[in-house]
Amino acid sequence: VFYFRNYHWKLITFFISSILLFFGCASENTDSSSSSSPTYSIGGTVTGLSGVLVIQNNSADYTVIEQTGADDISFTFQDRVSSGSTYSVSVKLQPNTQTCTVSDASGTTSQNISNITIACTNSSYNVSGTVSGLTGSVVLQNNGADNLTVSNGSFSFTNKINKGSAYNVTVKTQPSPFICSAANNRGLASDNMSSVSIVCAVRSYFLSGTASGLGSTTLGLQFDNETKTISDNGSFSFSTPVAEGGGYMIYIPSQPDNRTCSVTNGTRSNVTQDYTDLKAVCWEYIDNVTSGGINDNVSQNGSSPQLVEFDSTLYNAWVEPSSSDNKSRIRVAKYDDNSSSWSFVDSSGINFKSFISAANSEDATQPFIFVEDKTIPSLYMTWIEELAGTSFVTVARYINSSWNRVQFINKNNQALSSPHGVYHSFDSSPYVTWSELDNASVSQIRVSKATGAFWDGNGITGINDNTSRHATQPRLASLS
Repeated sequence: VFYFRNYHWKLITFFISSILLFFGCASENTDSSSSSSPTYSIGGTVTGLSGVLVIQNNSADYTVIEQTGADDISFTFQDRVSSGSTYSVSVKLQPNTQTCTVSDASGTTSQNISNITIACTNSSYNVSGTVSGLTGSVVLQNNGADNLTVSNGSFSFTNKINKGSAYNVTVKTQPSPFICSAANNRGLASDNMSSVSIVCAVRSYFLSGTASGLGSTTLGLQFDNETKTISDNGSFSFSTPVAEGGGYMIYIPSQPDNRTCSVTNGTRSNVTQDYTDLKAVCWEYIDNVTSGGINDNVSQNGSSPQLVEFDSTLYNAWVEPSSSDNKSRIRVAKYDDNSSSWSFVDSSGINFKSFISAANSEDATQPFIFVEDKTIPSLYMTWIEELAGTSFVTVARYINSSWNRVQFINKNNQALSSPHGVYHSFDSSPYVTWSELDNASVSQIRVSKATGAFWDGNGITGINDNTSRHATQPRLASLS
């Protein structure tokens, strides 16, 4: 009996040990279950990186890698890949000054992948081009150095330019009696540059123009090796000539504070005359640029901005999420030209926490602000507002520094599109049109007219010819 019991327990012990051994052999880095296939990690090593690299697996699952030291960097994508599925690793965004290539980038998973190698090297590019129209030779420079003596035909500078660095090919000394002009001659190196064109001719022409929008600031304009400093409403002219048949590009080395400037007619090719129509135009920021935009909470995304002039004042309407519940609200602000500041004008007794949209609404979207000036000038706003899962066309009128909200003008059916861009004034009354689902879920074209404080509709069905068919994207126009 003792022998039997001892043998029995030996069998039990062997059986339990076999089970533990079987499950213990499973990879501890592999996710598996009885109802799904195992999943595996995808990763590898980055070498030589200087800066920031973005990689992706299967055109998704982006991973940002940043080098903070000299060592190689190991990476693993966040998403695991099911057994038997494919993976394909590629570079989504190259570093600013390097080019990175991927080895062992793709395959089919049957285990964790850790042998992907991404090698990054500093990139440099050739700067080259052609010379035409020249008898003799001319000395070219790149970035004010790297002198190169060339004649008619092709040329290439000896020194390469690092990826992301600037290049600027100019003529060091004009070869009398010729004038040589450079085109396609400046930019940031992102590949080999072979399109630099040097055109030389005996005849030449000059450039001049005017400036506006600078205010009290000044602006520097550069053409070839010549720089002009200009002021507001002033004129300028370059003493550097342009060769006949050649081209030019006016460059702005740096932008003035709180302004963005550009030059109209600042680039031309095949010049055959003097040009006096260059215009340096500057736009001044009036939107609290140092602290963000004019939106109430600059940490929230503002969208769908619109401008309109009403009563000699500039108004701006946009959509902005509420800080309290993250629901999209319609905001309106006006600009005071004397103080150069914006103030909100979207607060009244019927509004919710200075928002035009109602307290019990969900998201408010697609605002359209407009002025009706056929009779007494009035400022109107229309938008789509969500309420209990239904989209409503909403209208408000700005009177005595407050918004008077007109309740939803569609007939309690789902509005498909807002009156954005489809407002029109006709016969001294404002009209809006939109598309809306009827009770049979067919989209109808709806029109409403303001008569006094009310909006008149045309019933639940639309004005489209066959109300059993979908109708969308309406527009309004008047015939006089």
